[in-house]
Amino acid sequence: MKRIISIIAMLVILVNTFAGKGIVVTQKFSSAANNGAAVTVTWYVTADNCKMKMDFSDSKVNTSTYFIPQTTNGRLITYSDDPTPSGLQKTYYEIPLQNIKGGSETNVTRVKVEHTGEVKIMSGISCEKLIVRTNKSSTEMWVTKDFKPAFYSFYNYFQNSFELMGLSEEKIGGVPLSSITKDNAGVVISQLDLLSANMQELNESDFKTPAGFVSAEELSKQKK
Repeated sequence: MKRIISIIAMLVILVNTFAGKGIVVTQKFSSAANNGAAVTVTWYVTADNCKMKMDFSDSKVNTSTYFIPQTTNGRLITYSDDPTPSGLQKTYYEIPLQNIKGGSETNVTRVKVEHTGEVKIMSGISCEKLIVRTNKSSTEMWVTKDFKPAFYSFYNYFQNSFELMGLSEEKIGGVPLSSITKDNAGVVISQLDLLSANMQELNESDFKTPAGFVSAEELSKQKK
């Protein structure tokens, strides 16, 4: 009996060591560039890590792609879990941080963040409304109020995100659950509609490349 209790205690310690408080947020992404495609993004965020999954489908393609920032070496890992043709190795790619560039919409000269003080509950989570204004656009977003990880620290890996741009400007903790961005003429550039948000424990393994994948760069070297 004592041995069983000891094993259970050890397992609890291991869980606490490798799991951390996190949030999983799934949103519908809309923009003029979608051209009728259905796009959803799912964010997995803890105090130290984040991962983004993008599901994209249209009349020709149905695919899921993952993006995991690696702050230790300044690289963005990306891979797809779509079926791999027989005989081919599953691979992941590493994009150096210096090669990641945002689009023209997020190439701005002025960023100002307004804390409106408005609060509402979304999926059971308290959120505050922030407005991010630049010389090109304005973004209204609802950001988690009680869960405040340094999500903004990943902005350099996702430079097309208006939301992360605003959070990064003032180092504001929290995760945006929904948002809408308009240009100075009031035309909608992009929109994130909340589908679900859940607070849950996330493990270190959730932020690593799945087993069975190899580096495309290393695979290329082996073939030479």
